[in-house]
Amino acid sequence: MLSRFNNGIVWVIILAVAFGLAGGIVGELVARAYIFENTFGIPFFGDLDLSHSSNGGSSIIIRDAKKVVVEQDVKVEETSAAVARSIVGIFKKKATTTLDQQKGADNAASQLVRNSYSTSDLLAAGFIITSDGWLITDFIAPEFAALSGKSDQAAEAKLFSQYVVISKNKTIYPVLDVVIDPVLPFSYWQIKALDLPVRGFAKREDMHNGQSAIAVNWQGWISIESIVGRKQNGASLVQSSEVLAEEIILTQAPMPAFRGAYLFNLNGDLMGLIDRSGKVNSISNFNSAIASLLKNKEISKPYLGINYLDLASLYNADKELPGQGALIYPDEQGVAIAKDSPAAIAGLAIGDIIVTIDNIELNQDNDLSGIIATHIAGDEITVNYLRSQSSRGVKIKLGELK
Repeated sequence: MLSRFNNGIVWVIILAVAFGLAGGIVGELVARAYIFENTFGIPFFGDLDLSHSSNGGSSIIIRDAKKVVVEQDVKVEETSAAVARSIVGIFKKKATTTLDQQKGADNAASQLVRNSYSTSDLLAAGFIITSDGWLITDFIAPEFAALSGKSDQAAEAKLFSQYVVISKNKTIYPVLDVVIDPVLPFSYWQIKALDLPVRGFAKREDMHNGQSAIAVNWQGWISIESIVGRKQNGASLVQSSEVLAEEIILTQAPMPAFRGAYLFNLNGDLMGLIDRSGKVNSISNFNSAIASLLKNKEISKPYLGINYLDLASLYNADKELPGQGALIYPDEQGVAIAKDSPAAIAGLAIGDIIVTIDNIELNQDNDLSGIIATHIAGDEITVNYLRSQSSRGVKIKLGELK
């Protein structure tokens, strides 16, 4: 009897100790979960997100305590390294000489230094737009403008030979041709090269406020900003179908080191070109010129010939106008449709509201001048418009802007 009693006491003690240990473990887990989540803001279960903690701005997520994902910091680093390969430097060519040709040359080392290029020699940065050697830059030498429009190819070749383009891997390329944009302060250079690294162009409709953007210069420096707005054709209310001068507005103006640099999204697509004044020119401004250059080896601008109000940007209290489309409207000179223009020949009139072009709606993401800028001279477009509440359509062949 006593033995059975003693055995029962032993089992009671064992069970009490077991339940006590289990309760302690559960209590510790609950306490840790409470302390971690409420005190440090770290969830005890699920993903561990340190993106808002004091970790120096790094965005780190730990999943299942097994996988660490470094998000934006690594993405920025990867993107900037990738796009930097498509940015080249433009330099004045140095006349290489041999030691025998130099009088009083001290040694071979000084000769190598004199024939080398450094960052201080940089005239401008260029961005590669085709693998076979075309690039765009905001650099326009005064002597290029003087030769513009002339057919003296020998003089042009001699002039172009005074410059070289240097890639990130330090390859030096000769310059074959330079074409100056007749509207925007940019030029296009052709160098003797093949298989150059190219990047895509960001679509206009894919650029949004709050979007992260990376400015990268020739030295490889980066500046991370956010888009806060886009300024369309300045502050003018009446716009032209031929003028697209959209400016991307960032959280702060580009620093001097990034004037002449390039702006990218996190996918590495080119969004804008930063000129010497610090203005960020949307890549959409250049689509037509680039397409024309690559097809015809010269720049021609498409021409429709109307002035208009962008209804998507207006607030109409009486609800008399639709919230989107382009209302053909006179400018300060009283011209709504240019005489003998493609629009005039097609029968468009003042007061017509263009609703779509090639089935693309004209709205806050797609305005008239932006769509026209995606075409080149000679393209045929389908225009649907409203006249006195009646829907109409017409095909128009775009002319060339003179």
